[in-house]
Amino acid sequence: MAGDNVKVKFESKLLNQLLRNMKKHGYVKVGILNSSKNARSDSELNNASIGAVHEFGLKNSSGKEAIPERSFLRMPLQDDFDAALEAKSDPKQLAEDLVKNPKGLFEKIGNVALGVITEAFDRGGSSKTKWKSLNPEYAKTKKVNQILVETQQLRESITYEVEGSFE
Repeated sequence: MAGDNVKVKFESKLLNQLLRNMKKHGYVKVGILNSSKNARSDSELNNASIGAVHEFGLKNSSGKEAIPERSFLRMPLQDDFDAALEAKSDPKQLAEDLVKNPKGLFEKIGNVALGVITEAFDRGGSSKTKWKSLNPEYAKTKKVNQILVETQQLRESITYEVEGSFE
């Protein structure tokens, strides 16, 4: 039986209650949200437009990849958020915070998400997915070898907002 996978399904009243309470209170938005941080000093494009190109990639008119996907939001959060939250939190404390200080819990979630995204910029991708290297010709024109951080404007435009009812 060694190596066989065993699936266990269970219902947790506490977990279900926590999930309902989270949905009842609100949510956290993470991304390029603030219009004052969206404008750029070096381009007619804004950070949201530039970010979307890098997040999803861009193909030219013939369908060939012009700019590769370099996900700085989806992939890092998908690959690294759970481990980062677990490393910074005690599950029991998270449950208590949801009951006693739900807004503080949502703020913590937002801060952890920002940390994960910042780390992706620092290492050039998530823990599982590295960003594709720059085109060698384009790389010669850059002042900084790191990808997506030439001016820091894209990176610094990423914020989070906690929305909901926390009375």
